[in-house]
Amino acid sequence: MLLMSITAKFCLITSGTIAGAAFLFFWWFGALFISTSTIESVTRRAVQANKPSICYRLPKEIPDTMPRYDCLHQVAVATRNTQICADHLKGTPALGSCYREIAVQYKDATACDELRDVEGDYYPSAWDVMQCYTQYASANYDWDVCEHLSDHDRKFTCYMYGGKKSACDSMSTIQAKDDCYNYFGMCEKIDDTQMRQDCAFYNKRNPKEVSP
Repeated sequence: MLLMSITAKFCLITSGTIAGAAFLFFWWFGALFISTSTIESVTRRAVQANKPSICYRLPKEIPDTMPRYDCLHQVAVATRNTQICADHLKGTPALGSCYREIAVQYKDATACDELRDVEGDYYPSAWDVMQCYTQYASANYDWDVCEHLSDHDRKFTCYMYGGKKSACDSMSTIQAKDDCYNYFGMCEKIDDTQMRQDCAFYNKRNPKEVSP
């Protein structure tokens, strides 16, 4: 009798746990499905009406996405309006990509200049600013904008990712120079012995198309 009672309780608890887990799964999946549909509809209306305020009908985040930030981002890009980035995305991780996409899509480096001048505790980060100039330069083959970066090594990292290998010689630290030489396969110029040997071993491949 005792064994049957324990078994019955175990089955009840197990079935309850499974049922609860199943309920949570289908609730989450259903919410995600509805949210995806809502996100697309609200974002489309916000872009068509050019009204960032419509995006605030969306939650800040659901699993794996940030629907409100993405909506604001799309309105800003569609209308080429960096002020939307500044007013609605300042202090968020979406700030940098908002300016960056406007710069790249509209071939407008001033968007990166504006991002550089935004003040914030965490965003934009120095990395956000460098990425903006680098991606703009890469998309438009305009490497002069790398000069807009005040930090010496970030400036030449911008040149480096554009394929301008002569930038390596201007890096301010040995480590930065070595990383740059390694990137371009200029193994003989690397100061660090182990890195130089690894470079020679792994760079037996077709040279990259780079600018002098």
